Amino acid sequence: MTTTTLGDLLARADDLCRELRSSPDPVPLNTWESFDATAYLLMRELVGPARTGSRAVALSHAALCRVLDAYPTPLRGATTGAVGAREAAHLLGRPRSSVIANIRKGQIPAAWDGRRYVVDVTDLPSRDEVRPADPRNPETLSLLSCTLGVAADLIAQNRDQLARELLPWVESLDVITAPVLAHVLGITHVVASHAVKVGPLNDVDRPLAIARYSAAALDALGNVGPRSPMLATASFAPPPHPATPNERLESGLRSWVAAAQTELNRTIPSSDVIRNIMNQSVHLYAVTARLLEAAECAGELAGDTTAGARVSLHTAMDGLGKADRLWGSATTALPPSHEYVAAARKLHAALTDVTHDGLHPRDIAEITENLDIGRALADLRYAAHDVTDLVRDVQHLPDQLVRSGLLFAPASKLTPSVERLHERAAGRYVSVLPDEMPELAITARSAAIATDVAARNLDGTFDPMDARAVPFVCQSQPVMVPDL
Repeated sequence: MTTTTLGDLLARADDLCRELRSSPDPVPLNTWESFDATAYLLMRELVGPARTGSRAVALSHAALCRVLDAYPTPLRGATTGAVGAREAAHLLGRPRSSVIANIRKGQIPAAWDGRRYVVDVTDLPSRDEVRPADPRNPETLSLLSCTLGVAADLIAQNRDQLARELLPWVESLDVITAPVLAHVLGITHVVASHAVKVGPLNDVDRPLAIARYSAAALDALGNVGPRSPMLATASFAPPPHPATPNERLESGLRSWVAAAQTELNRTIPSSDVIRNIMNQSVHLYAVTARLLEAAECAGELAGDTTAGARVSLHTAMDGLGKADRLWGSATTALPPSHEYVAAARKLHAALTDVTHDGLHPRDIAEITENLDIGRALADLRYAAHDVTDLVRDVQHLPDQLVRSGLLFAPASKLTPSVERLHERAAGRYVSVLPDEMPELAITARSAAIATDVAARNLDGTFDPMDARAVPFVCQSQPVMVPDL
């Protein structure tokens, strides 16, 4: 399967740590520095930006910020982009008041965003750059650095999605971040301790400082949850030349999701695309329900675990069908892109190939003969969350388009008025007024809720303790440096 989760990456990092500890070779200084910078980058992405809200949320995040701020002066190359004065001072190893004084004197270029000074890292006083690890380097520590770098990119790309999916079930993202941060600190401690053990004396000062820091940071974190739903954060790399039904399904899903997100990000989305998203989602849910039934018959899933998921899928299909019909009564007068049309056709063919033979549905034996049901359901499970995100974005469009005068409908189907007499007689389209078609916005919001419930119930079918299916419960246990 070409889906990689944050849990997969950290598991690979654990394996590389074990391999590293069994090697007696000294750790080169430049290789250590690449790891040092990458480990800090991952921790920085995990902690994330400042959080506002309740006092409890602010205090929870402040605890993680203190752990990150205690990191010995980060190496140049450990972070990129714009940072605040506090983090700039951390990068330079100087007091925050000194950095602010330099900014006010014009010695460090900065901008004021109305709340704080923002500094581009490239404008900080020059220090030696640290080159990132080369993925072609077969050395264990280089591979470990690359693995943590990919994990940092994964967190950065999915931070908004994590907040949307998990915040309804936890008081703060920090509750689920702490276990992952502790895991990364444990990896960092093992690598730093190994570098001190096998490295030349002239090069052990920095690894020794990081080893001391990571041990103290683990103590500062205290008790954290034994598991985190953040580990399910996924990245996808569909095969470029799909050959099997599973590969065609995965490639079709990924291509369609990417194309749909691009279309919805247009200034004025096409109503034809919106309708097709509803229609394709119904098809996707129908195939998922059929594969759940096939998995139940094949003994891969228990019937009592799939019943709830199938019910929620059918409920979401009804809601999406209603939204599809209502969107068909209006238009934004823009066509879909060729890229979206191609992706939609590709997905339709892949979904049809899984459970249908022409117009006739395949029986269970035919499905299980040519398809890896477990892998297909895993791909559809991720796609169900993508559908939730797409429909969540669509639910806001009716109000936005109507207020902007960009949603049109036949004048004969709207409220009669003197101003529309000529348009009604000529059979023309006119802008929908704010008090017209209120059921479109209501149905769009109902469909968004139904798809969210369907995705969570589908998660619960495979893992009843998945935090996206049930509220997350933090079970405290002592955090210790892992014996890798």
